[in-house]
Amino acid sequence: MSTWPADALETQLHERIFRPLALLRLRCRVYLALQGLRRLLFVVVGLALAQLLLDRCFRLSVDQRAVPAAAITLVGLWVLYRHVAAPLLRPLPNAYLAALVDRAHPRLCDQLATAVQLAGDVQMAIGVADDAARLPRGASPDLIREVLRQACLAARGTGFLEVLDHRRAVRRSAASVGLLLLVVAAFAQLPGTMGTWFARNWLLQDVAWPQRTYIWPDGFGPDGRRRLARGDVAEITATVRGEVPATAVLEWVTASGRTGHEAMSVVGDTQLVASIGQLSEDVRFRISGGDERTREFVVEAAERPRVTRVVARITPPAYTRLEPVVIEQQTVLELLHGSTLELVAELSKSVRAARFLAADGTDVPCEWTRGGPDAASPSARVAWAEPASGTYRFDLVDDDGLTSQNAVRYTLKVVPDRPPTVQLQLSGAGELITPQAELPVELVSEDAYGLGAVRLHVQMGSQAERTIVPEGFAAGERKLSKRLVLSVAAQRAAPGDRLRVWAEAADLAPGAPNVATTPVMTLRVVARDEFVTEMARRELLLRQEFERLRTVQRGLQESLRQMVAGLATEGPRPGPISQRLAGLSRQQAEQGARCDTIARAFEQILLEMQVSRVAGATDERRITERVVLPLNHLAHDTIPAAGAALGALARTASAEQQQACAEHQATTLREMDEILANMLEWEGYREAIAALQEVIQDEKDIRQETLQTLERQLDDMLGPEASDEKTDAPGPER
Repeated sequence: MSTWPADALETQLHERIFRPLALLRLRCRVYLALQGLRRLLFVVVGLALAQLLLDRCFRLSVDQRAVPAAAITLVGLWVLYRHVAAPLLRPLPNAYLAALVDRAHPRLCDQLATAVQLAGDVQMAIGVADDAARLPRGASPDLIREVLRQACLAARGTGFLEVLDHRRAVRRSAASVGLLLLVVAAFAQLPGTMGTWFARNWLLQDVAWPQRTYIWPDGFGPDGRRRLARGDVAEITATVRGEVPATAVLEWVTASGRTGHEAMSVVGDTQLVASIGQLSEDVRFRISGGDERTREFVVEAAERPRVTRVVARITPPAYTRLEPVVIEQQTVLELLHGSTLELVAELSKSVRAARFLAADGTDVPCEWTRGGPDAASPSARVAWAEPASGTYRFDLVDDDGLTSQNAVRYTLKVVPDRPPTVQLQLSGAGELITPQAELPVELVSEDAYGLGAVRLHVQMGSQAERTIVPEGFAAGERKLSKRLVLSVAAQRAAPGDRLRVWAEAADLAPGAPNVATTPVMTLRVVARDEFVTEMARRELLLRQEFERLRTVQRGLQESLRQMVAGLATEGPRPGPISQRLAGLSRQQAEQGARCDTIARAFEQILLEMQVSRVAGATDERRITERVVLPLNHLAHDTIPAAGAALGALARTASAEQQQACAEHQATTLREMDEILANMLEWEGYREAIAALQEVIQDEKDIRQETLQTLERQLDDMLGPEASDEKTDAPGPER
């Protein structure tokens, strides 16, 4: 087996072929990288320029600016991978490069490509003796060696780098450098514009573009949002810095798609004002004026805070012993003085301040809770220990500064604890009483929250006042009704004295209880004879009044007789006659009412006589059976029947009706005559008794005068000394 001398051949192949191919590979990769970087630079700069122009013209918001920045980043990364990283990572084999050189130098006749291929086979066989199997089949080692030697000779003086377009590479590199210089120059010459672009689009800062005019709507924060009350007129006011534009336009669009343009008015030197109408939904808008086109701002339609439900808890004062009262959804509250008021108002939204204001703006202490997802709904609470009358309202301010409007007014009526009611009645007692009178006293007192004290006060003449507490009364009772008997004799009364009686009641109000007092009832104490005489006088007046009624009744009977005489006994009555008969019917009814009044007056006389203990059994039977009962029958039966007959006669005429009217009139007069006879009979009896009493009194006076005359004659007969002795001696018993 023979071995090939490989050292010289390998050296020639490395120096003449493989080393130039390695340089060519390196230069190819450099040119590919420059080409990819150029594309990347142009793409990024172009997109950045488009981004600058877009943001400069339309003043994009932060989120809008973030989208182009992200897109440019993604496109740049794709170009970097596609045109820089991928070509650099792509393999460039020697065979491919040798073929390129062969194509560029036709005189080589593909010797380099053949040599590179054969060199690979030889490299596998170098250093292996007699190993012909390592060579291509049918190849002669000497022939291969000769081909490689010829290729090395042909490669001498061949420019491998001539296969590359160096001028184009230089031009592309120059364009890239020029573009970079242009970018650097832009940053150097326009630092404000380029810095603003970089800060706005890559640092995502909210920096304004340098310009002559700057417009910013008032009340809008960095986020470009402002909440206004739904239903209010949305007026946009903007502040201008720099050059004030000659015209400015507000462009708006609602959430539902409605759009509009409003010309803004210049107010003062730095204000622009425009209205977008009543706010019913969210509105987005921009302002254009001069070289300014603002970013997009948003007006959010928010509900004003309001009270949705109010629960009032009224705790009455402790002395009333009443349970607290809970009232819902009422705007007028009535409270007893001294009550405690607690109001809990549920709110439509969270608030940052809540006040309970009076009509004059006075604050009432108020607490509120914000509420939240895990808490109850927001509410305001008013705890008022001493509420005052007036009109009040809740004043609310939410987190956006929106205040409540058209708040519901709450009217508080603090009413004082009214004094208890007290009534005093002396049943059957008149202005005159006798020393033996027993006065029936009816005492009624009532208080809504409980009586603290009830007292009856009695004073006889100049004597000290006496206080009587009803038996069985206990403080705290809401109503008291007692019947007492007040003995005048027990008050040591004498004729000529005046008895004063009154009552008072106090409630349980602490501090200064409310006191109610009845009017003072004054009664005059008279002797029995004087009292009886007064009762007789009143009976006389009532009898005279009854006589007048009897006279009127006779006149009414006569008028009826004259009216119906000669009239038809059948058929309807003529109008004038019917009216006159109806008038007689009304007059008859008045007669009955006056008779009833006289009966009540006689009953009162009897009651006063019973109270003063001067009424005997005879008086009671006489007044009751012979006067009051007949008068009641006359007033409630006889006279109404006569009036009804007259009314029927006024409507239709008939002989039976005329006869009935005449009979009723006769019956009425007959009963009146009987009652009057009873009255006159008693008066005659009383007159006889009075005359007898006068005779007896006259006899007493004559006897007294006779005794006095005898004493004077005796004094004249005995002289002064005897008179003195008689004076010292005890007088005779008469």
